[in-house]
Amino acid sequence: MGAGPAKTSRFRISSLVFRAIENRVSFDRADLAWESVIVGPDGVVKKRTAMTGPAGGTALLVASVNRGPRNAPYTLIGDIAGLLILFFLAYRIVWQIVYWRRTRSVKVGGET
Repeated sequence: MGAGPAKTSRFRISSLVFRAIENRVSFDRADLAWESVIVGPDGVVKKRTAMTGPAGGTALLVASVNRGPRNAPYTLIGDIAGLLILFFLAYRIVWQIVYWRRTRSVKVGGET
C-alpha cells in the first residue's frame, strides 16, 4: 500500500525528465542504492539501471547526449527576475521611508 522503492524511483526519474525538458539540458543521476539514469535534453531516458537490493550494486552507464540548445527561458534569464524583485523591494522600502519622513515633518511643522 505504501510507496515502495519502485514507485519513489519512478517519481524521481519523472521529475528529472521534467527538469531536463524545462531547462533543455541533459541530466545525469547516480544513486548507490536505487536507480541511476541519463536523460537527454529532449526528456528521453537514454540509459538507466535498477538496483533493488539493499546493498546496492555496481553499474556503468554510458550514453551519448548533447548539451541542449541552451535557449530555455530560465537558462537565458537566470536569476534576473529574483534580482529585479529585490531591487524593487529595496526601492519600495526607500520610497516608504522618504514618504514617512515627509508626512512626519508636515505633521510636526503643522502642530507647532
